[in-house]
Parts: sequence; structure tokens; C-alpha cells
Amino acid sequence: MDIIPVYKLMSGENYHVDGLRKNTVWFSNVEQLNDPYEGRIYFEQEEVSIANMKSALTQIFYLNNNDLKKSRREVEDRFKKMGKTIFTKHIHKNVSRHFHEFLKTHHKERHVLSLSKANLSLKENLFPEPLSLMMMWAHYANGFRGFCIEYDYSKLIKSINKINDIRLDAREVEYVKSNLPIIKSSTVIDDIIYKNNKTSKEIIKAYATKHKAWDYENEVRVISPIQGINKYSEECVNRVFVSELNPSLMDDVKIILREKKHNPELYQVSLHKKKFGFVFIKVDY
Repeated sequence: MDIIPVYKLMSGENYHVDGLRKNTVWFSNVEQLNDPYEGRIYFEQEEVSIANMKSALTQIFYLNNNDLKKSRREVEDRFKKMGKTIFTKHIHKNVSRHFHEFLKTHHKERHVLSLSKANLSLKENLFPEPLSLMMMWAHYANGFRGFCIEYDYSKLIKSINKINDIRLDAREVEYVKSNLPIIKSSTVIDDIIYKNNKTSKEIIKAYATKHKAWDYENEVRVISPIQGINKYSEECVNRVFVSELNPSLMDDVKIILREKKHNPELYQVSLHKKKFGFVFIKVDY
């Protein structure tokens, strides 16, 4: 099977180097990510039938009293006292509050690892974008002073799942021109009634939606229930690339790779002398 490579560019801080040494990756809170629109979703109110409003409120009462008949009576009593207009406003207000609380819970319980997927297979190009993009090295590798790890994507996902005893959600980012992800009130109400988990699925989908200005990253989002350190098997690392501008980092990486049973390839990344671009030089260690 061909390796499907993904890349993680880093500035080369001690904790980044430690991750390579200990075979770990870091999953961040949504609030820690660099896109100011991370986790933002537009909640859209729409017309919902009175029957569905009543059913949703019944389910909420049922959670409190564990008596379905009593819950239905309470809903009918409330509807008669309020009337249709006030009852509808009451439901809309509380569905909105329920959604935003639910969204906050998702932000606390789901954590993101951002990787960049190669735009071509390694058979077509040994050094594909975004590995060869100057913007990526400038933005994420400390102005071309850091390093990059190339992982086998399939191995990485399986390995994190197995070692950490979890189930990751992973998907490619969709890049859009204008509108934020939208979740409609009918989706939330149906979820309350039927427990179909669709609101959660839509939120996860929104985590993998970004503005087209970011499309050069060709990002893959991996979502874990474990914040911070997630371990993986060292066989997931295919190659490591270190900037020529950081020889001490290269020395550290050589020491780390010598200690591994698995022997990833190591490359120095140099600036081309004649044109804009990189030269990748294999390094023995």
C-alpha cells in the first residue's frame, strides 16, 4: 500500500522535539487554534411544528421526572397557559440556549490535531505541497527555522486509536468562500426528540470547515476526546525535515532518530540559491 503522507510543521521548541522523542502528538482545545473563526457556527431559527415543539419539551421534562405521561400533561398545561405565540417564543429561546450550551460542551470534550495532507502521492512527487510551500514553513516553522514530520496517515490514526484506547474522528477540511457552518433549530429539536446525534455530527463537520483563504494548508482535522498528549507508534513517522537555519535542532533530531528502532529518513531543507523554492538534501545519521 502506498504511504498517504501528512505533515506537521513546527517551530522546533523543546516540547516539539520532545514529542518526536516520545512519539506523541498534541491535541489542542478549539480555543487554542489560530483561526479566529474556529468552532464558530451560525444557529438559524426556522419554523418548527407545534407538535415537534411539544415533543421536544416533553423529552426535556421526562429527563427530570422520568414519567412520560406526567411530562405530556405538563407540556399541554404550559401550552394552554401561554398560548401559541408565547409558547413558540419560549421554545425558540430555550432551543437556542440548549444549542449554545451543547456547543460549549463539545469544545471542552473534543480536541484537534491539525495536519496537512500531501496534494500528490510520493510516487508523483517526493516533496509535494504543502511540504514544499514557503508559506507553511514561514507560518508554522518559525520563519523557516523549525522542522517538519511526515507521518503515514493511515498508520498514525490506527496507532493513536489503539495505544490510547480511543476512537478518533478524522476528516479533510472543506474550504468555503463566505458563509459560516449553519445548524438549524429543527436539527436540534429533532435531536432532542429522536436522540439521533445529528447536532453533534453537524458540529464535528463544522470543525472541518474553514474559509478558502486557508486552503493552501490542505488540512486534515483529527479529533480526539483526549486533550494534550496522545501517543503513537514510532513506525508512523516516515521522514523528518529540518531547516538549514537551525543546525542545533538538526543535531538534536539526529540523536533522537539514532535511538529509534524504526529509522525514518532525515532531510535538510535548504533555500534554493537561484530561484524561490527549497532543496531537500538527505542526511545520514
